[in-house]
Amino acid sequence: MNEQRQDPRILCRARFACDAPGEAVIDREVVDLSLGGLCLRLTRPPPRGTRLQLALRLPELDGPALSLWGEVVWVSVERPPRVGLRFVDLSAEARAVLTRYIELYRLGVLRYAPA
Repeated sequence: MNEQRQDPRILCRARFACDAPGEAVIDREVVDLSLGGLCLRLTRPPPRGTRLQLALRLPELDGPALSLWGEVVWVSVERPPRVGLRFVDLSAEARAVLTRYIELYRLGVLRYAPA
């Protein structure tokens, strides 16, 4: 896979819900996250170019889930199947919340501990 990321990714405890084609995802952990997008595990990955609306929960921060749109930019069918999403039309408010969340992980204030 060609690495074209502009923003560093973090492992975190964020969770998401979405309606992917052929699969309603209620509550699942994000694989990794950056300001540019995120990696998700989906049983039936949609094809590249598919747009998904996500409810992204950042459990360590108080506040409602972020409503975000992402476009599938890569798909891996290896087990477990994963997709890479690029955020689309990220609002200034969502960008500020994500920036704060990512920075807290990068500074070690928040730490990733797999379930």
